[in-house]
Amino acid sequence: MATVKYFIIEDDTAILFGANGTALTAALAAIAGIISDIKFSLPVYPLWFYFFGLIFAFVSKSIISLVNSDTREREQSQSVRDFLIEVRNDPTTPDDFMPEWEKLWAQMEARRSVLLTLEFAQRLPYWRAYSFLASAFCFLVGTASIIAFVGSKTGSL
Repeated sequence: MATVKYFIIEDDTAILFGANGTALTAALAAIAGIISDIKFSLPVYPLWFYFFGLIFAFVSKSIISLVNSDTREREQSQSVRDFLIEVRNDPTTPDDFMPEWEKLWAQMEARRSVLLTLEFAQRLPYWRAYSFLASAFCFLVGTASIIAFVGSKTGSL
């Protein structure tokens, strides 16, 4: 019996966590240094952008984890299903095993009932892409606003 090959999504969110997390940490450290030296109001927008960038990165990461766990469950379920069908079709299977086979089939169907629906599974890659791009956009906007803020205070813009 032919088995279906499932593909696991590679986790590509490490750069988003690194970029937004490092930028948020550096911005907080810079703010602590600026507050101790100069007394002027600091924009909090970059911090919020980095924070939202981290949230979007976590959303992207959780979608990847959800899809990969569903894929692994589908692989296991398909293997169990194939095995049970082979056992049922095997002429050497004793008849007193059939009640046990029915229980195993019901357990397999119960595990398959918690899998993602087709419509939901088709939407997840789009949501993952949107959250990934939103995280990258938050990093870029936060960094641009810091550059603009520093440039306006130093007179270089």
